[in-house]
Amino acid sequence: RALQVFDFAKSSGLLGLDLWLSLRPKIESELKLRSEYLQLVGVIDRLEVFDDGVVPVELKTGSCPSDGVWPGHLIQAGAYLLLLRDNGFSAKESHVHYLDQSIKRTVILNPFLEGKIKKLINEINALLSSPNIPDVCGNENKCRSCGLKDKCVRA
Repeated sequence: RALQVFDFAKSSGLLGLDLWLSLRPKIESELKLRSEYLQLVGVIDRLEVFDDGVVPVELKTGSCPSDGVWPGHLIQAGAYLLLLRDNGFSAKESHVHYLDQSIKRTVILNPFLEGKIKKLINEINALLSSPNIPDVCGNENKCRSCGLKDKCVRA
């Protein structure tokens, strides 16, 4: 990005505030959003701000699927779009950037993805309020990185 800014400054002759005002997109990092309506909280790794809207970008390490994005990443990217919309932003798409392979994939929120996300939210809320203990997921790595591990009776 610094190289792009340098090249743009050099070719445009703009410096200082004039240069800053000309640059697009503006970038915000680690934007935390909350929605009581959706019962969601999220931290968007990178938000690209354009004149006509925003694009959330989720940065991921590790392998990239041969097509599309991993299912969990699809839900996360779609949830960010819902969070942005509920907080008054205009966002039509999200990106998942697989850093290790320099591949950026686009996620578009459609009614099917929105329904799936809302169904998952309801299922998670029901699980959290239930006295029943869920089955172990069978993947120790997921247990180690789980956000609920401190509250888990199995830990």
